[in-house]
Amino acid sequence: MKWYLILVLFFSSFLAVAQTYKEDKKVVNSNSLETSNEQLNFISNNQANASNNPVTRGNSVFIEQAGFGNQASVTAASDNSEINLFQSGNFNQSFIKLNATSIRENVLQRGNSNLFIDYSVHGARTHNVDLIQDGSYNTVISAGRNSISERLQINQTGNGAAAFVIHF
Repeated sequence: MKWYLILVLFFSSFLAVAQTYKEDKKVVNSNSLETSNEQLNFISNNQANASNNPVTRGNSVFIEQAGFGNQASVTAASDNSEINLFQSGNFNQSFIKLNATSIRENVLQRGNSNLFIDYSVHGARTHNVDLIQDGSYNTVISAGRNSISERLQINQTGNGAAAFVIHF
């Protein structure tokens, strides 16, 4: 009986975390997104492809990472959300924590050591953000909710740039 109890405790103490894997997509390399138009087309195509996918009704998060040491954390409370995050490069970080009735967020980080933080937990009606970070050591921090967060577009290029959008 003692061995049975030890085995039950041993096998029940593990925590499993899984992710559904649908299909391979073409790997995007650093040379394939040279211009802003190509970057916007990439985001639009991914959003259109995701919107046509029957699995994306309701709430969905799509994360694509190419490189080493990229981090992404998405927490969304919404009735209808679609969050697309693409990181190409090394050590890029995205932290998204949102609460809104409708969320549409597209993030493209191309380069190294870029940081994006989007934080709004006060229950906005609509939250739409399109962000492109092209370069290295760029930072964008967006916090709050008001009419700015209903349609925010940021295109950050170069190295070492910072943008803080505080909208309460």
